[in-house]
Formats: sequence, C-alpha cells, structure tokens
Amino acid sequence: MKTSLSAATICLTRISDGSPALSPSEVRVIFILRAARTLPCHVGLAATGFSQLPGSVSDMLAAGYRNVMTLKNIQSDFEFLDEWEDRYRYVIELGRALEPLSDEDRADKNKVQGCASQVWLATTLEPNSTGHGPRMSFAGDSDAHIVRGLIAILFAIYSGKTATEILNTDAHSVFQNLGLGEHLTPQRSNGFVSMVERIRTDARNALQTAQPVH
Repeated sequence: MKTSLSAATICLTRISDGSPALSPSEVRVIFILRAARTLPCHVGLAATGFSQLPGSVSDMLAAGYRNVMTLKNIQSDFEFLDEWEDRYRYVIELGRALEPLSDEDRADKNKVQGCASQVWLATTLEPNSTGHGPRMSFAGDSDAHIVRGLIAILFAIYSGKTATEILNTDAHSVFQNLGLGEHLTPQRSNGFVSMVERIRTDARNALQTAQPVH
C-alpha cells in the first residue's frame, strides 16, 4: 500500500502540474486508492467522486480507466481492497467511469424491466464471419450509483464478445465470485439478474437474426 500511495502522490502531482496523460497502470492506482480513501487530498481527490475534480482531469481519469476496465483487472482490484466498504466505493467509481449514454439511447425501448432503479441498456451489433453470431457491444446508464457500477462490471464481462460467447458466459458465477451476491441488497441482486437476462435475450435475438434463411 505504501508503494501504491507513493505512486499515486506522484501521479496526482503530475495532474496538478498539467503533465501529460497518465499511463493505464497509474490510472488504476488512483482508482483503487480513491476507493480505499487513502489518496492524498491536496489536489481535491476526495472520495465523493469526479465532480470535485476539474472537468478535464475528471474526463481524463474516466476515459483512462475505461481502457483498463477488464474483468481480470476488476477481480484483481477487488482482491487488493480488503474492506467491503472500499469495494462498494470501487464499484461506484466503475460506474462513474462509464461512457456517457446518449439521449437517443436513453429511450423506453432500452429500459430494463425488473430493476428497482431506472436502467438503460443499448446494444450495438457488429457483423462477424466466425459463425458465432455478431460481435456485441453495449452502452448503459442508471439513476443509481451502485447500479451504474454493476453495469460497468457486466460490460467488462460481455462487451466485445460474440452472441454465442455471451450465451456461454456465466455472469452469475462472476457475480458470486466477486462476493457481490452476499453484500448487495436483494433488490440490487435481482436487478443484476434482470440486466444479465436482457443482454442474453439480445444475444439470442442476434443469433436468430444472423441465421441464413433457407
């Protein structure tokens, strides 16, 4: 932790001095230590979120973390954070780093049913010649901070996979292995299930559409 804290201090000094963009590993250090509330506060990086940062710095950190927001990194970051309160804040940070959802995608057709909060999921299909259906990517948002984080985890699990790969991926197992099932309210857990089923439904529909007509 002392090594990471020292690295974060150097990163934050570079930000405040207007230095070039941080490397992916440096951005990860900042995200993890923000969640653990161990960051030095002399440049205004409080745990209440990106809203306290200058807009350009906030956008840079969010964009930087999107580039390293893989499932493997999320699992590794969870292991680094011992306390569940820190992990909870980390999930919220993941949600804050999501790409903003366009007004066009914030439509009723993209709303996910079965969630306590409002959730939108938009699916984009990319033609694929492997025979496993189109490759799928997602955009999403919610009016609840923790749910936005769960959306980010789902995107790390699913986005960029083919429809077949999505149907063969057990997101519920990932959810349980991260310990989220034990530490979220039943409403949030049920909402996660609803989001998974929405993505799987889109994958099934994509496969059916991609099948040649004889």
